[in-house]
Amino acid sequence: MSVAPSDTPSRQASSSAGGGGGGGGGAASTTEFEPPLACVRRLLKNSLPACNVGKDASSAFARACGIFVIYLTACANDFARENKRQTITANDIMAALTELDFDEFTPQLSAFLEQHRTEEKKKKREKDAKKAAAEAEAARAADALRSRKRGGGDDDDDDDGDGDDGESGSEGPLPKKRHKPNPLKEDYDDDDATEKLVAGDEDGEDDGEDHPTGKDDDGASHAEDEVEE
Repeated sequence: MSVAPSDTPSRQASSSAGGGGGGGGGAASTTEFEPPLACVRRLLKNSLPACNVGKDASSAFARACGIFVIYLTACANDFARENKRQTITANDIMAALTELDFDEFTPQLSAFLEQHRTEEKKKKREKDAKKAAAEAEAARAADALRSRKRGGGDDDDDDDGDGDDGESGSEGPLPKKRHKPNPLKEDYDDDDATEKLVAGDEDGEDDGEDHPTGKDDDGASHAEDEVEE
């Protein structure tokens, strides 16, 4: 059963806005729910471009909008409580419009909600794509930094090696390694040299014995020849 706008929702809205106080307090509380006057004037200009709306009329429209929001909010809150929820959803507002006999606004509100949800999904996808792209770019930058660090370490090693070569070149060629003497080989060489030396002495003695004798023989024969003459 539908409820008239002047029934329960209005009383609940008045109690929530003014707390059951006097008329002055209720009016002061109601003004807190008025939309900005500039927005109301822009809305009137777009809806009635051929009409001029005075300042007082614009203020009255703003207050009427605030009162309508109060009634609609109170009714939507009732539906949320019936469903044991503390958050008012779009479905609660749609049900409140039907309850307050504003069914003619339901198609427009449904189209607006569909467009709004589509735009929100698109924004979310774009945000996720940007986030993923930023993470991928950060990962590539980190990989490039690690690669440069590894390459820089190799270059430093190469530079150190070149420095060593330069120092060695300036000092001259490296000395040849000195081989350690082999005791066995030296003993063998000494024995061989001793044997050769002994053999040479013996040959020398033999030659010495022969040559002096020969010289004596030749000298004696030569002396004999002179005597005979």
